[in-house]
Amino acid sequence: MGNISPGEPLHTIDAGMEWLDDWYLIREYGVTLYGTDKAEVIPYIDKDEFIQTICNYARGFREQVKGSENCQVSQAYTILTMCRALYTLKTDEQASKPVAAKWAMDFLPEYRQLIENAIIWRRERQSHRHNPTQTYTLTKKFVDDIIDRFF
Repeated sequence: MGNISPGEPLHTIDAGMEWLDDWYLIREYGVTLYGTDKAEVIPYIDKDEFIQTICNYARGFREQVKGSENCQVSQAYTILTMCRALYTLKTDEQASKPVAAKWAMDFLPEYRQLIENAIIWRRERQSHRHNPTQTYTLTKKFVDDIIDRFF
């Protein structure tokens, strides 16, 4: 499939089961602008299968967070992704990371400051306010706590 991400040119990648959440969202909410209708290209995906895929993805962050000891941008991605996964688990809907983060600050008030910081780190891309090795401990605690409590 064609893929483009920040800092990357358009390129093709193999699209396996890890892309099920994207296929689900395209099928359910995408708009066909031209050509074959999405429902003819993407087979039906059950909402429970979508939710399970999100849960499995979130569980993987217990290992993935270990690579972010020296990078707050990676920590921000992890924190905001966990917020979005939790939002999806609790509401059965997908939201943007900013919307899910705002919701998570109310749902998890004990992590409000960490989530607010993640929004800043993501926006600034390089933050000099905090040392990433110092924020890593709390980021890892957040991931472990969320996975243990909800996933």
